[in-house]
Amino acid sequence: CNLAGRSSALVLFKTSRMALSTPNVFVGNISRDTVPADVERMFARYGRIVTCKIKSEGYGFVEFEDIRDAEDAIRALDGSELDGSKIRVEPGRGTRPPPPGGNYGGPGGGGGYRAGGP
Repeated sequence: CNLAGRSSALVLFKTSRMALSTPNVFVGNISRDTVPADVERMFARYGRIVTCKIKSEGYGFVEFEDIRDAEDAIRALDGSELDGSKIRVEPGRGTRPPPPGGNYGGPGGGGGYRAGGP
């Protein structure tokens, strides 16, 4: 099959999984009428949920036990409707683990930004 000189586009379908670094899923545009149990019920179809937290500002986070379940939920639920709102479902940002020893300031602590001069 010679495709040289053809003006039609070749479309490739991506079948691989997205590369998430955390099983956390961000859920945005949540209705004020929505309670965590509503979100859990919707997301539980995709895997075991570890935590589900909803903030009063209209967003929340769902943490799955398995990253693959989070990927499936993102693909299936982004743009779907929950309690009359079209929700956004996106990869959540992982939390930054503390450095070894848990001391952010290095030896002696207190590192970081210092206002004023020396």
